Amino acid sequence: IELTYTEPGRHEMHDIDVEIRELKKRYQDKMHKKGVPTRLWPYVLVHQAEIMSLIPRGRQNRSGYEIITGKTPDITEYLDFDIWDLCWYHREDSP
Repeated sequence: IELTYTEPGRHEMHDIDVEIRELKKRYQDKMHKKGVPTRLWPYVLVHQAEIMSLIPRGRQNRSGYEIITGKTPDITEYLDFDIWDLCWYHREDSP
């Protein structure tokens, strides 16, 4: 990972600025659409960042996970449930 610096006050959009803006937008959309309580915002932010690291983005058309590890990401754990979904379960000891 190449470390770079930017000057404060520059109006040019760098890749990281675009990604942070996209993460913020996705996080705010998810909080609003799902009605997630405000106290859970850190979990929603991490969840969205994890998803963004697993989906292909940018010019290389590869995910961040794939670029770092060389492996294809497994997204199956994100397919069944979202960050704030109603989930019913059945306990064996209940009638």
